[in-house]
Order: sequence, then structure tokens, then C-alpha cells
Amino acid sequence: TALVPAHRLILAATSPYFENLFNGNQGTNPVIEINDIDSDIFEHLITFCYTGQALITVNNLAAMLNAAIVLQLNDALSSIVDYLMAHIDEYTLQGAYTLEREMKCELLTQKIIEYETQHFMVVSRSDEFL
Repeated sequence: TALVPAHRLILAATSPYFENLFNGNQGTNPVIEINDIDSDIFEHLITFCYTGQALITVNNLAAMLNAAIVLQLNDALSSIVDYLMAHIDEYTLQGAYTLEREMKCELLTQKIIEYETQHFMVVSRSDEFL
């Protein structure tokens, strides 16, 4: 575990999860424990809350997506999905499907459908489509 300093106001403004957390029993606690999210991933997402930018890579994409969903960081979620879609092609589309099913991310579902519609001829000829 790692201690990641952040302002409650910033977190509450960027996330309904944190807004509810701070308005509940955790509102007076100076330290809040977030379980099940890797500290590096959490730190990247906190950075996003402040700067609107995060270090998204192929290696941390799934963990970032999951954490953004859990923490209800919708702007970060949008950036993560945009990153994924910017790096997708007919060969990596199946991986995006798998991620979408595991995460149950409506935004990702929508973006995959848009991609398939725009690239139907290419996607329909791939082995994964058949």
C-alpha cells in the first residue's frame, strides 16, 4: 500500500464515488483506504484528477479501465477508452471484446460498435470475425 495525498474537493468534484464516500462515514477520516486497486494505478488516476492526463499504456490499460470504472472517474474512463480505440485494429479487436465483457463498460461497448461500423469491410474479412 502507498499513501497518495489528494484534496477531497478535487476527488469529490471528479468522482461520484468519492463524493459519496466523503459525504458518508469516511467524511471525517483524514486517510481513506482503497483496496483492490494497485497503488501505481491509483496514483495515475489521482494525477488524472488534477491534470486531465494519465500514463496509459498497453500494460496498465485493463487495470486503469477497471479502477476508473470502480472509482467512477468518468473523464479518466473516457480517456482510457479513447487510448484503447486509438490503438485498435482488426487483429486486436477480439482483445477489446474480451475486456468489454470482463469490465461491462458501456462506453467501450459503444466505441467498439462504432469502430465495427466504420471498418466493417476490414473487420468482416478477419479470421476473428468468422
